[in-house]
Amino acid sequence: MKPKKAPQLRTVSKVEAPYPLGKFPKDFAFKVGRPIIYLVATSPIPRIEGKDWEKIFADAIDAEWKPSNVGLDDIRLGVCTWGAKTVYHTNPHNAE
Repeated sequence: MKPKKAPQLRTVSKVEAPYPLGKFPKDFAFKVGRPIIYLVATSPIPRIEGKDWEKIFADAIDAEWKPSNVGLDDIRLGVCTWGAKTVYHTNPHNAE
C-alpha cells in the first residue's frame, strides 16, 4: 500500500497577522481595563463572560465583533480572526 501524500493547497498566500503573538497595541491594557472596571462597578453581579468579553477584546484591538454560533471566529480584523473565550479559575493569579 502506498503511503498517503499530504494534500497540496493551490491558492495559499501567507498573511501577516496584525499583531505578533502576545503583542498588542500599547494602549491595549487601558482599552481592556476601562470597560471591565465599568462592568464590575455597575453590575449587580460583577461577571464578565461570553459576549461581554468578546466585545471588550474586539474594541481593544479596533476589530469587528461578529458573534458566531460555533464561537471560532467571533472577532475579525482584516483577514484575521480570533475566538475569545472566558475561563473561570479559583486562583487566577497563580494560573498558568
